[in-house]
Amino acid sequence: MNCTGCGARMPRNIMPPFGWACTNVHCANFAMTVGVGLTSVERPPHYQANGIEAIDVIEAFNLGFRLGNVLKYLLRADRKGAPLEDLKKARWYLEREIQQREQA
Repeated sequence: MNCTGCGARMPRNIMPPFGWACTNVHCANFAMTVGVGLTSVERPPHYQANGIEAIDVIEAFNLGFRLGNVLKYLLRADRKGAPLEDLKKARWYLEREIQQREQA
């Protein structure tokens, strides 16, 4: 299937059950979804900025679970509803990482 907005070929992994959305961020159909879709499951906007997604940075630096969550909560703190709560979550994961390293 091709995108009706830009003509890009749609990968199979974004087909049902999540519906479809163009993977080209510059396309008008980028956020168009059926049901849950990419914007809330695979590419939430509160984890992206300037074409960079939090998960890509976490994986590129091989941060693991705790440090990955620190980064995730820091990056989304001012972008998703409860900034203070997200900062506290980041601190909780960071403190846990420090404890683990001190015990090693």
